Amino acid sequence: MDKRNINSRLQDTFYSPSKKTKVNYFAWFQKKYLLIFLFAGLIVSASFYFILHRKKPVYSLSLNLLYKTAVFSKIYATPFLVEYENSQHYFLGAGDVYGTFHMLDAVSGKKVYHFNTDGAIVAPPFSHKFSFYNEPTPIITDVKGNHYLLDAHGRYFYLPRTEYPRGPVKAKPVVINNPSGQFIVIGNSSGNVYAVGPEYGFLEWQNETSQLKGQEIVASPCAVDINGDDCDDVIFCSVPGTISAFDGRNGNEIWSIHSGFDIKASPVIAGITRSAPEVLITGMNGSCLIIDPFAGKKTASYALKSSCVATPWVHLKSIRHAIILTASADGVVYEIQFQSPDTNAQIREVYRDVQRLPFRASPLVFSLNNHAFQGVLLARSDGKITILNLVDYRIYAEFNIQGEITATPLVADINSSGLPEIIICSENGFIYCLSLTTLPPIRSKSNSSYKEFLTSSKNGNVLFKRRLPWF
Repeated sequence: MDKRNINSRLQDTFYSPSKKTKVNYFAWFQKKYLLIFLFAGLIVSASFYFILHRKKPVYSLSLNLLYKTAVFSKIYATPFLVEYENSQHYFLGAGDVYGTFHMLDAVSGKKVYHFNTDGAIVAPPFSHKFSFYNEPTPIITDVKGNHYLLDAHGRYFYLPRTEYPRGPVKAKPVVINNPSGQFIVIGNSSGNVYAVGPEYGFLEWQNETSQLKGQEIVASPCAVDINGDDCDDVIFCSVPGTISAFDGRNGNEIWSIHSGFDIKASPVIAGITRSAPEVLITGMNGSCLIIDPFAGKKTASYALKSSCVATPWVHLKSIRHAIILTASADGVVYEIQFQSPDTNAQIREVYRDVQRLPFRASPLVFSLNNHAFQGVLLARSDGKITILNLVDYRIYAEFNIQGEITATPLVADINSSGLPEIIICSENGFIYCLSLTTLPPIRSKSNSSYKEFLTSSKNGNVLFKRRLPWF
């Protein structure tokens, strides 16, 4: 073959315009940078994942015994705190089954005075500031139906009177506002409901013919103005399951409902599904009942898997958004959420005790750092104290006092440290005070003390929030 023909064919093959192929630059760009884009997307996705799921600073609470005071008798009733104006610090009042009322210095645990009643104190004592006395007045009721009002030195204002309806009193009385004054309304174990004037102890009214007649009352009543007469009315629940409302002016029965289950937990007033207040009732068989107090009718009912003796705790996020925590008799804590009156309640189990021991004390919610952290305090019947985070219900702290607990504990900052203390009354004859501290300890950059730092940060300034990122 001629050399010239060979060169011509090669030229036609590689250099002929008709043989040239057009380059698709977009496809070429895709092939070259596809892997780069994929790799960059993986990096961004991994970055977001680690940011959202990074390990947060370890935060825990520590419970330490502040003091332990012996009263040498069982305490079934929930204690109370009182602050007198001339002393400007807290005192603790508690009653035992021997009928002795103890007043202690809440900060140190030292006894201030004691007062002997005529019977065991089962109904929780409390304090109220009346117009006839310039200091808060402790109110104690024994099982024989006698009630006592004490001054700041432990002296009673008047002796118990004999015209009261006789019968053991196991439920905490309630103070209601009346246009003619304030009344102390009491319900006894015979189903009698009566009101007493606090200043002189005269019997104002009584009702011995209501639907509660002959039925035991152990749950504390609640007060709400039902008929719109600017006077608080009272709602009582009996153990056999009767719920009755009484007029605060004269004691007449307004309405009565038979729930169909036994009730030992106190009724709770809260606007759960409507703007108006409603009454929440929890039964011993696990039933939850919502009542419209103005109409005296049931609006909703729900069922739990466990029986409930302790009074539930209600947290209102908004008018129509409520969260209810209730502790059951088999060691389970339930959360009930109400979103609107047209939707069913969402019930879920948020905590289960390993040993399945009962909760007789009500769950208690407390706050730290201006509600930035909210914890749930649980007191198990055998003396174990557990603190949960209200957000995810993780265990943050535990403490065991080695004594049975029936009374609901108290949570308050009694020594102005910036962190609350927990006061517990046990059936072993001791009153415990636990101090709540954070781990690790909070330190300021100015090397100030822990107490000074918390005191200067009680208003929730930026420094406090920066030093506590886990809140």
